[in-house]
Amino acid sequence: MTKGPKNPTPHTLGLIGALILQFLLGMFTALFVTFPEGASEKQVWKFAGQNIPIVFHMLLGILILLGAIALVVRAIIMKDKNWIWTSIIGLFGVLVADVTGLLFVSQQNDMYSYTMAVAFIVALVSYFWGVYKAR
Repeated sequence: MTKGPKNPTPHTLGLIGALILQFLLGMFTALFVTFPEGASEKQVWKFAGQNIPIVFHMLLGILILLGAIALVVRAIIMKDKNWIWTSIIGLFGVLVADVTGLLFVSQQNDMYSYTMAVAFIVALVSYFWGVYKAR
């Protein structure tokens, strides 16, 4: 495992924990929050902005994105190929999940929700792989 102040493992474990919490918030929203049917995009966004689980899900998504970007920067500074690839693939998964989440809210297309879930898995597996390879 990488030692010293540049060790990205705790950072990555924090991202993994945040992704798991994000998954749970997303599942709660999918199961217990019903978006208004036939509403305009503006009405759907207003509903989302007033619904606490959705707001937390979106805010955590932003924080995860910032953490994923910071991990890429750390990996590049370290010049560690394992962490560079791990962090880039993880960031890609987070970006795709964030974009498809935004598209899901505005368009209510289940394919965006599915794509968000697949991208979550890509990010999660990537970050676990980085921690595994760092040992």
